[in-house]
Amino acid sequence: MSERLTRHWASEPKRKPRRRGFEMQEARAAEAHPGGKPTRGSGCSHHPGRKGDSVGDYFRQECKTTERAGAKSISVKRVWLEKIETEARATNLKPMFVFGFSPDATNLERYDWAAVPLAIGEAMTKACAALLNGDIAEARVYAEMALA
Repeated sequence: MSERLTRHWASEPKRKPRRRGFEMQEARAAEAHPGGKPTRGSGCSHHPGRKGDSVGDYFRQECKTTERAGAKSISVKRVWLEKIETEARATNLKPMFVFGFSPDATNLERYDWAAVPLAIGEAMTKACAALLNGDIAEARVYAEMALA
């Protein structure tokens, strides 16, 4: 009798499922923000109440990544942006669209980008500039405009 037939299925150690590229990207996006955590089952049609791929104290994020290693482009659909904007507004958070490229088959390399509405980006930039100029009060005003 061959070894394959004599080995019992329960005696073999269970292998951990390999994390897919989009799962790793969602985790990275969540870790980048205070209070961030991935939304479990976010893409599952059985749980329609789970909105966005990750959520933090200030942002609700939708994440997209290329499936093919070494891809040179990614398409952005307006419906994705409208979806995350609606979901974020319903929970009093700001929308963020995170997208990335997988430069190799391991998906361990990072090449992620984040996009926010221009008004939020402008307020964040002005807050950083005021902070660098030492004007804490003005930085606070712009930070509140961006995140409140």
